Amino acid sequence: MYYDSGDAAIFLIVYAVAAIIVCCIFGVVTKKINESKGYYGGFAWGFWLGIIGIIIVSCKPAVRSSYSNPQNMPNGYREERENPLAYSNGGWRCEFCDRANPGHKMLCDCGRSRNESEQKKARLRAEGAKQGKTVKEIQLEVAKKMLDDGLITQEEYEEKRRKILGI
Repeated sequence: MYYDSGDAAIFLIVYAVAAIIVCCIFGVVTKKINESKGYYGGFAWGFWLGIIGIIIVSCKPAVRSSYSNPQNMPNGYREERENPLAYSNGGWRCEFCDRANPGHKMLCDCGRSRNESEQKKARLRAEGAKQGKTVKEIQLEVAKKMLDDGLITQEEYEEKRRKILGI
């Protein structure tokens, strides 16, 4: 059977498109695995390395560290919590440790995910609505609990209280 150059070109184009689609699928899978572990990105691992990239990303340790004790907090942690630039481009505040996180980060350094934080926020609002409390009262209770748990100092609590009350 005789093939002309047109058939070979079509075959190569179809093969190249199929290969790019498969590489993109591997890239998306590695990105999802990577972000579920608390890292940013990861698409290139799967795109260029395929199944090996998935294995590499799967073997990475999850970024889950606990800073419930203020002595364990890294330098600059308290300053980062109040960073207003973290809220630009979809940033979010962790309801567990009160840290400001940029929008691309799906896992806070305290080990809680963005979804867990949003669920806690919704739960607090629902509890407040049932008890007839305002959002400010709930925020004050949360700040007081953070002070009692040792996550913030007395000065930070007073600053938060003034900020919440608008003093």
